[in-house]
Amino acid sequence: MSPTSFLEFSEAVDRIARANWNTSSLSEAAVRQVMVLPLLQTAGFDIWNPLEVQPEETNAAGNRPDLIVRCGNGSECGFVLEIKRRGVTLDEGTLGQALSYAGHVGLRWVWLTNGQVWILADEKQAGSYKEREVLRLELGKPQATEDFSLLLERINWAEGKIETALERVLKERLRRVVEQKVEAFKTQKGLPTLELAIEWMRDKNLLGEAEEKLLTNSSIDPPRVPTNGPIARVTSEVLASSTIHKFPLEMFFSGRGGKGTALVFEDGSLEVQPGSVTTAEASPSQIRWKGWIDNLEQEGIIERLDNGQYSFIKPCLYNRPSMSSDIISGSSTNGRIVWKTAEGKTHKEFFPYDTHNMLGKLL
Repeated sequence: MSPTSFLEFSEAVDRIARANWNTSSLSEAAVRQVMVLPLLQTAGFDIWNPLEVQPEETNAAGNRPDLIVRCGNGSECGFVLEIKRRGVTLDEGTLGQALSYAGHVGLRWVWLTNGQVWILADEKQAGSYKEREVLRLELGKPQATEDFSLLLERINWAEGKIETALERVLKERLRRVVEQKVEAFKTQKGLPTLELAIEWMRDKNLLGEAEEKLLTNSSIDPPRVPTNGPIARVTSEVLASSTIHKFPLEMFFSGRGGKGTALVFEDGSLEVQPGSVTTAEASPSQIRWKGWIDNLEQEGIIERLDNGQYSFIKPCLYNRPSMSSDIISGSSTNGRIVWKTAEGKTHKEFFPYDTHNMLGKLL
C-alpha cells in the first residue's frame, strides 16, 4: 500500500474506531454500510462491482454469506466476509458459520467482524473452528491499523499473496511480544540498552535463539513463520491472547509452601514480584532447589528471613511458570495450574500451549 493509500486507510480506521455510535443500535446492515464497506473501498476493492463484492449470494447449499469478495481466480484470491451487529461476541459458533460458507464457495479465507473486532480464519486449516482462527484485530489498538492495511489490501488478495502478508504480520507481532519481555528485564536489572539486556538474557537462558532472531534479524530473507498447522495454532494463541487480554496480567501463587505475586506477559513468561516468599526448605525430591536459592541470593534477588524462608526483594523473570513455582514451593509443581488470577483463572487457561517451548520451533 502506497504512503498515500495507507494514510487514507489509517484515517478511515481512525474515524470508525473513534465514532460515537450507540453500539447497541448498530445492526448488521448498519455495520456493513458505515464500517465494512468504507474500509473495503479504502483498501482498494470496487464495492460498486457486484462481480468483485457480492452481497448475500445464496449458493446451491442454501447458504448466504453477507459478502463474497473475489478479485482473481483460485481459492487464495478472495474471502468470505461475515458481518455481525456491533457489540456481538464473535464466538466459535459464528466463526464456524462463516467457515462453512467459505467451504461451500471454494474460498480458503474468512473475515468475521462486528465492525470493531476482525477475525481472519483459514478454512483449510485442520482442527476445531477456534483452531482455524489465524489472527484477531481490534480497531483502535496499537499497530492494528498497520497490520490491517496489509491483510485487507486488495493487491495482496488479487495476486494471491495474503499468506506472505500474514507471515509478515505474525512475525512483527511476535517480535513486539519478545521486545516487551526484554524491555521488562532491562528495567528490572537497570541496564542501559536493549542490546545489553539481550546478552544478559541469553547468558541466563532467558532468551532463546528464535526469540533473539526476531529482535536482531534484518536480512532480506526473514525467518519463516508458518501460517497453518500446529505451530501456527500456537502462534495464533499467543497473538489472540495479547488482543483479548490486557497484559501484563497479575497472577498469584496458589500452591503450598510459599506465597507469590507475578506479572504474566503476552508470550506466557512470568515475572515474580518483590514480596513473594519461598518455603523454608525443599522436599527431598527437589534436589536442585538449594542451588537455585543460592544463585538468587548471590544475585541479590532474594534474602533470607528469620524463619528460614526467602523473600524476593527484586523482580525475577522466568520463561516458564513451573520454574518459579518450584522455587516458591520447594517441590515439583505445575506452574501453569498453581499460578492464577484473582478470579481463579490459571496460567494454562490463558495459554493452553507451552508457548515458550513452541516459539523456539518457529524460526
